[in-house]
Amino acid sequence: MTPGDATASSAGGNEGAESPSAAPESRNRKYVAMIVDGELHAMLAFKLYPAGGQVVGKYTLIHFDGSGREIRTKTDFNGRGTRTMFEFDGLTDYGNVKGTLSEDRTRLKFDRTFGVEKTRWTIVSSEDVFESAVKKYAKRFESCSKKKDYNPCEDVT
Repeated sequence: MTPGDATASSAGGNEGAESPSAAPESRNRKYVAMIVDGELHAMLAFKLYPAGGQVVGKYTLIHFDGSGREIRTKTDFNGRGTRTMFEFDGLTDYGNVKGTLSEDRTRLKFDRTFGVEKTRWTIVSSEDVFESAVKKYAKRFESCSKKKDYNPCEDVT
């Protein structure tokens, strides 16, 4: 699979075990989507259980304060879905968010924003890709965060 493809995985006690005869449509699928919007970094990591159409996952939103300190918020969510359409519950206080997977499986487009002001997110190969992007962004605060002034990293972009 290429880094932009969603990865398939098994659910339950046999984590990582897949039946070679199982049709791709019947396998549980894991998706990781991310977006970077300035200092905001957001990730949606979820599994689709096609047998019942259930979606279960975690939403992570990260921003950096005026001292360059990482502020991380995680939210569990659930919902329903098919191979290309999803409806997520628990991401906002204002109802469900709908998402559509692009035909080439590299983008997830939402019907509205949440956390960040962008609706087109990139599908990545793993949560490590997201964490790597956060670490790379955090490096820009290394020199200013050593200062003792109030909000020493306020103007870092």
